[in-house]
Amino acid sequence: MKYIGKLLVVLIAFLITVSLLLSSCGKEMTQSAPVISTSQPSSSTTAVPVTQTVTTATEISSAANWWDEFGTPQYGGTMILRCGGIAGFNGDPGQLIGGGYMLWFENLFIDNSWTTDRSVEPFNGEFINQENYGGWLAESWEWADPTTATIHLRQGIKFQNKAPVNGRELTSADVVRHFDRLMGTGSGFTTPNPFYIGDFVNVQKVVALDKDTIQFKFKQAGVLGAYAFLFFPTNDGYIEPLELEQQQLLADWKSANGTGPWILTDWTNDVSITYSKNPDYWGYDERYPKNKLPYMDSIKAIAIVDASTTLAAIRTGRVDMVSNFYNTQGLSWQDGATLSKSSPEINQAKQPKPGEIIILRVDNKPFDNIKVRKALQMAIDLKKLAQSIYGSTVDGTPCGITNPASKGWALPYLQWPADLQAEYTYNPTKAKALLTEAGYPDGFSTKCLTSVQAGTELPQAVKAMFKDIGVEMELQNLEFNVMMSTLYSGKNDAMVFFGGQVGKMETMKLNTPSKGNWYHFNDPQFDSLVDQINFASTVEKAQKASIESDIYYLQQHWGITFFP
Repeated sequence: MKYIGKLLVVLIAFLITVSLLLSSCGKEMTQSAPVISTSQPSSSTTAVPVTQTVTTATEISSAANWWDEFGTPQYGGTMILRCGGIAGFNGDPGQLIGGGYMLWFENLFIDNSWTTDRSVEPFNGEFINQENYGGWLAESWEWADPTTATIHLRQGIKFQNKAPVNGRELTSADVVRHFDRLMGTGSGFTTPNPFYIGDFVNVQKVVALDKDTIQFKFKQAGVLGAYAFLFFPTNDGYIEPLELEQQQLLADWKSANGTGPWILTDWTNDVSITYSKNPDYWGYDERYPKNKLPYMDSIKAIAIVDASTTLAAIRTGRVDMVSNFYNTQGLSWQDGATLSKSSPEINQAKQPKPGEIIILRVDNKPFDNIKVRKALQMAIDLKKLAQSIYGSTVDGTPCGITNPASKGWALPYLQWPADLQAEYTYNPTKAKALLTEAGYPDGFSTKCLTSVQAGTELPQAVKAMFKDIGVEMELQNLEFNVMMSTLYSGKNDAMVFFGGQVGKMETMKLNTPSKGNWYHFNDPQFDSLVDQINFASTVEKAQKASIESDIYYLQQHWGITFFP
């Protein structure tokens, strides 16, 4: 896995508070929490603590637990988070926008067990062992048959006590309408949501059996095609109350409502977001089962775009945590090194992320020619990029769509066929020859969409390498949500610099019928391989198909890949 050159930073004086705060938040928060260092608070920290102790929580037992080094959890205080920007509000989990700031929503399932030792499963990357997935709003579930899952909601979960929902109980009707709305399968919805159409290719229907029971019916059985769908909490899993969609209040932050531990109490564009604890929240700490959540009194995210201002805020204690939360760019490895020298009392942690990829529109010229695609890959000096941009925190070894860190699901580079290794090795001379063979002896000009949030350093370096083989690439920086809307609508006509490969092939949803096929290829052989992953009868068969599909993808050169 790659340390992208972005750091999560948190004052160590607030380590305990951060850990407890994140234990009760939404998906983005729960993924961020484990990358915080487990160092003990330092007496040399000069920042003013944010925790005002109200009640000391009760310990579960005297037996040793992995979390004991954090000390006894305490109630109270405000957590100040730095975020890169706060755009216009959109509280609709059925749209791509939102995501990170939706702490008032919850999923049916969660990919984080707080009783799992972080030395066993750090929860800091894209690859979470499925045994650590569990129920959230779902209390229990069983399989009636290989294509039918029955899910039982927890009893007595209530929405936040504010208009227009007014604290009513969560029911299966909320869940069914939510999925009908995303899939276009009922409740007045007949058209699938374009943002998530690729996520539901195997879901036939979601129905309510009674007030607290939902049934998912899948089209095909498989160890991944059905089971993994339930245990892959994403934005499409956030359950909103019926009243919000019915009254079209999803664009009004004052109406934001869910079952989560945090109530959205203030939203000021480009300034800050404030949350207060939900006094009626249903959850308890897994580690201390008698302790009602959340521990924190409030959370405040403030917008600080400039990196130098961010560093100053960290040093002076104005903010408690900097992360990739709220579509925020983390700090560079250079910033981290500077911070280590000037403020060694501040705790830093690196978060592994998937590698970047350049998506090619392979049904358009010149990318319909595989020689062009191979030439573009050979123009990339991965070793140089690893050294210059990532400070040699990675070695620049190529990988495919499936990260080899996911053991058994992909072949490491050194195990690729020799001819394939050569096609992913820096060779500008061969790249120019391939362009000539493809009919482009003088190169060509093209466009490449990038997102503002992903930064420009890597795209600019790639642009220079392409120029060395005669390819002029114009970079067009867009807001992330605009770029994603362009991808899902199929309006990308050349290249897209996508800041993150997906962790496993079965989640790519690249096959031809999917809106996630941003490359616009039509390849039945690849479709068949992806289906073999999703609907394999055993994990071993799914892994075999994953390796085959990853190699096939690499051989086709549909995208320009980098390193994990």
